[in-house]
Amino acid sequence: MVHGAVTAFAAALVAAFLSCSSAMFIVPLDKQNVPVMNNGRKVADKTAYHGQVFIGYPKPQNFTVVFDTGSGHFFIPGSSCEDPPCKLHNQYHRSRSTSAIDINHDGSRITSRFQDRDQMNIAYGTGEVVGEFVQETLCLGAAWGDDEAERPENCARVRVVTARKMSTEPFSSFQFDGVLGLGLGALALDPEFHVFNMITKNRAVPPVFSVFLSHYDEVKSEIAFGGLDDKRMDGPVTWVPLTTPEQGYWRIAVQSVRVGNLTVDFCNDGTCTAILDTGTSLLGVPKDSVQDLLWHTAREVSGDEDIDCRTVEGPPLVFELGGNFTVQVNYEDYSRRGPSEVVNNITNETHNICRASLLPMDMPTLGQKVFIWGEPLLRKYYTAYDTENLRIGFAPVKQEIPESALAAREAAAQVAAEAAAEAAAQTAAEELSQESSVESETVSEAMEATTAMETVPEESVPESPTVSMAV
Repeated sequence: MVHGAVTAFAAALVAAFLSCSSAMFIVPLDKQNVPVMNNGRKVADKTAYHGQVFIGYPKPQNFTVVFDTGSGHFFIPGSSCEDPPCKLHNQYHRSRSTSAIDINHDGSRITSRFQDRDQMNIAYGTGEVVGEFVQETLCLGAAWGDDEAERPENCARVRVVTARKMSTEPFSSFQFDGVLGLGLGALALDPEFHVFNMITKNRAVPPVFSVFLSHYDEVKSEIAFGGLDDKRMDGPVTWVPLTTPEQGYWRIAVQSVRVGNLTVDFCNDGTCTAILDTGTSLLGVPKDSVQDLLWHTAREVSGDEDIDCRTVEGPPLVFELGGNFTVQVNYEDYSRRGPSEVVNNITNETHNICRASLLPMDMPTLGQKVFIWGEPLLRKYYTAYDTENLRIGFAPVKQEIPESALAAREAAAQVAAEAAAEAAAQTAAEELSQESSVESETVSEAMEATTAMETVPEESVPESPTVSMAV
């Protein structure tokens, strides 16, 4: 018990230090929604959160990037790239920076423009990049000042991948220019490719970053480097240790999965894991579990095509992580926006079904029973990523509600109250009408009975019996 108390006290001290670190800096994130259409109808959104970085000196070049916990390298479009996706975005110009050094992947310098250069192929979930390497000065969130000798804490010398080729998808659909990997160091070719490693190396920035994803477009999301932003937390942090960190992913063990109160047998053998991925907008689930999860989260609705399934109540998805700690995703977070038409194979009838937006995962290199926790879960919690202690922190998120959302809530509550009052009045009127009808029927029956008695013929009235008395 003493050991447990000391451990808890130490954890509290560490959390307090991280939440008030003077070296912490915050990068605001913009949000972009790309609609997913089906038969001309919007059924879901693909979402990306991106923030600003600055590269080069003395005139920093500005780029927007996705901060991706599922990858380990930093790439931006290079000026030599002629692919249409590159032309849609800002491109890095090596000639504009005096701080750039052309290198091979191992850091060796390129001494001649005629020299063969190393190239790298980076595969993402739905895209691909081929690029070369340059060593550069990178700053997160804000550009470097005028004094090159005094590099600020948000800047570092890193190895950058400058893309020569970019696939059409997903890069043509989104506004961000590149991707900055925040996976563990094992995902990078070399520690100098790992941006966060270089930011924290021999510097005052603690090796923790934290992510806040806002529910509302009017409120900016953010990523904090060097600690936790306590104004985004609505309770204490629970730390969960990583499993197989040598693979480079922010992966934790999942002991069991429930849909509401129903336990799904899929994880009963204790081999399920989950990877937290800030670069995906979906909830990825093992392919073999998809049908069970879809079946148990499905809700039938009326034929109204405009219904928003995120407002149709359903059971939560609950993940047990051990130590009586659970995280969950509610129906408003996992549901597709619009209902799907499902045909009953027996009756051939068509039903409108609200269903979960789940991404089937079939990646043997990651394992057979791996969940990918993207935006649906990350909006529910303030998450912290500790590269030194190899753990992930979960805290209840404190969402800032904008005035427009408050006004919309008040308007919706007013409409609901008026509808409830109207329904109550209608019910009362119907009950009163039924009571009046019953009373009317009773009076009519009584009048009919009276009339019948008044019109009975005399001969039909029996005479009184004769009584004989003996004297």
